[in-house]
Amino acid sequence: MTSQKADATLAQAQTALVRYTLPAWGFPLPKGQRLTREEREQGLEFLKQVQLEHLQNAPKLQDVLFEQLQVAGNSRRNYRWALNNFIDWCKEQPRSSSVAWSEDRHSPPRHRERQEAATDVRRTTRKARQPHRLADNLLPPTLKQELEAFYRFLTQPNPEAAKLTSLVQTSTAQQHQQQLLRIFGWLHQVQAVPLEDLSFRCLIEFVPIPSEIDRLKAEYHGEMMARRTVELTQAYLDWLRGNQPENSPLPSNGIQSPHTELKVLDTLLAVAKFIYWQEKQPYLGNIEAEFPTLASLRQLRMQTAERAKSHRPLSDRSTEVLQWTEFLELGEMLRSECTPRFLQSTQSQQGGTTLGPLRARNAIALSYQRFLLFAFLAYLVPERPTALRTLKIAALLQNDGKVDNPISSSKEGYLSREGNQWWVYLPGGRKKGKEQGKLLTVPNLQYADGRCFYQYLKEWLLVYSYKDEKGISWEVPGLRSCFNPEHAYLFTMKNGQPYHSLPAFSQLLANPSYRITGKIVSPHSFRRMLAAFPRSDASKTELGNLENPSGLNQEIRNKLDAIGHASRDVSSHSGAADLAQKLLEVKGSDSPTES
Repeated sequence: MTSQKADATLAQAQTALVRYTLPAWGFPLPKGQRLTREEREQGLEFLKQVQLEHLQNAPKLQDVLFEQLQVAGNSRRNYRWALNNFIDWCKEQPRSSSVAWSEDRHSPPRHRERQEAATDVRRTTRKARQPHRLADNLLPPTLKQELEAFYRFLTQPNPEAAKLTSLVQTSTAQQHQQQLLRIFGWLHQVQAVPLEDLSFRCLIEFVPIPSEIDRLKAEYHGEMMARRTVELTQAYLDWLRGNQPENSPLPSNGIQSPHTELKVLDTLLAVAKFIYWQEKQPYLGNIEAEFPTLASLRQLRMQTAERAKSHRPLSDRSTEVLQWTEFLELGEMLRSECTPRFLQSTQSQQGGTTLGPLRARNAIALSYQRFLLFAFLAYLVPERPTALRTLKIAALLQNDGKVDNPISSSKEGYLSREGNQWWVYLPGGRKKGKEQGKLLTVPNLQYADGRCFYQYLKEWLLVYSYKDEKGISWEVPGLRSCFNPEHAYLFTMKNGQPYHSLPAFSQLLANPSYRITGKIVSPHSFRRMLAAFPRSDASKTELGNLENPSGLNQEIRNKLDAIGHASRDVSSHSGAADLAQKLLEVKGSDSPTES
């Protein structure tokens, strides 16, 4: 240890004893911010009166003084460490051999309250559903093969299958698989169907109807199978609603939403088409005429959909939906977190702030990713916000060459750059009339601190520069590379994998939005937020009230009047970007400036 460091350690130990320990034994509390030479000498003289065995109680007495003096957390750790070092030194001295030192070291309780996350928020009054999904390790090999074939039927192009159904997203196919595992879990645990007998035929059975002899008999059997499927479906839905005997081996708390029933019926309709395709290919006919089960399931779904129209949701929408201008304010908070160092409070009595330690690159990268997700939602206003999960990176020009991720089809969204311009292609929806994709210019918004949005894109994907604690400059090939991604998607999980599920992707924005605003923003709540945004001049009032709830001064009113008609329709690409830019300008010009 150098002499300079030894002097600092000695001074810290003296402060720990004289200011934060000895007053518990009656020594006068020092008055100034720094110990004087006289106070140190008096304190050391007083310390001679303290019996050596009493030092074992010093840490507990120190914590009492910490509470009385309201000492900051960082200072507590430093002076607790200094006192413990002094006690350890005392134990090594020859005179301490007669003292029965306790082996237990005092560990003060940590009074840190756990911050609630968005996943902890309960947004409904109904009880959580009893888990009944069939575990993966219980899947019979034949059922596992059926599930895999069903997944391929839903997601992979096939000319024959296209006659029956349109391709769905992988996330939708996975939801159908999970729904089936719940149904099979119910069949096994409640209906006592043996595991080896579980198959798609337990749910739906296809009876071919020939065009010649025995047609009436085949039609009768087809109607019987359709009735059996409907009865089984009704039994499962009744169980989900909580209608089961008291001695049921797996009681259900009861669902209270017909939308849950619609998901079950959608899965069974997909299974019916899959079974018909398996049985009839390549000689597919009129599925409605040849498969009465499908018509029966559709009739049941129509009845459930009618009930869903008049259903009042039990979820608390106030915990989800922000006003649009509040959403833009959230974006500025997320952007302010894209910094290598946070401001932190100083430990001095005068207060104030100072720059904290350098954050880990992974933490900075996560902040960038959150802000970028907000920006793509707020500036581009995609018709399908969930499409951002699978947005790919394509043809990014760099100084050392070209990164080219091939896009396999027009159904894949991508981000690209040509020259100084960034572009985003968003694929169309699956609904009729909305299949056409859109190629949008990414707006380069200017921020009050002199930065622009394109800088954040460049630092996420291409080059990020920073200085370490020693002032040495470093560069990484984009903050995205900190997660070592093994894919071409714009957004990535911290383990380098793409976001395979929408719930995991939603947490990217849900957690920070709940931490900052107390409300949860997700791709689904984004649609409701967009629909609730006030049109026309009300948008200007919304902007103004955010800054000055009791009224607007004339200067801000004049600036808000300059927003113009482009911001009236925030659902448009240009209108959303204009509104965001104008809000930044209003807030920037209204900020106090140094004279």
